[in-house]
Amino acid sequence: MQAFDFTSDDLQLNRAGKISERQHARLQAGKSVDLAGLSGGVFIVGVIVVVVLGLCSWMLNLRVILESQAPLLAIVTVIIVVIALLMAYANWVGARERKNTGNFGSALVTEGTVSLRVLQRVTGDECFMKIGYDEFEIPTSAFNLLQQTAATSHYRVYYDSQTQSVLSVEILHS
Repeated sequence: MQAFDFTSDDLQLNRAGKISERQHARLQAGKSVDLAGLSGGVFIVGVIVVVVLGLCSWMLNLRVILESQAPLLAIVTVIIVVIALLMAYANWVGARERKNTGNFGSALVTEGTVSLRVLQRVTGDECFMKIGYDEFEIPTSAFNLLQQTAATSHYRVYYDSQTQSVLSVEILHS
């Protein structure tokens, strides 16, 4: 299925419980972006909190409050910067470790009838497929394709054991 972005070689390796180099690269790119965005987000939110607290004190022109909050603002700023730096460091170490070991996990398999759902968010819809107790986020193109056959087909889904990302999908029978 082209909507899930896998090749016949990927599928053969997934059947053997392995993840292809191409799939490793795709998983690694997605994971690095997630952690980098998270650490950047923590830093930005922290800066906003500190700026808002400082502006509120300045606008109220209450020197006593500003002077009493200065140590607190400094401590909050240091804590936020340290957390953001630790998250960035963890991202860097994890990416380097994955690159050196080439290990994300193994290809696990689940099979059965698929049910689909959409979670509507301000930033866009998130599509999910569920087989038994396993639920996976999937691309919109895959969701649209599965909508046509999900109720009448039996699927086998291969996924990464660590990230729970779909690697490949087979239709077993309709």
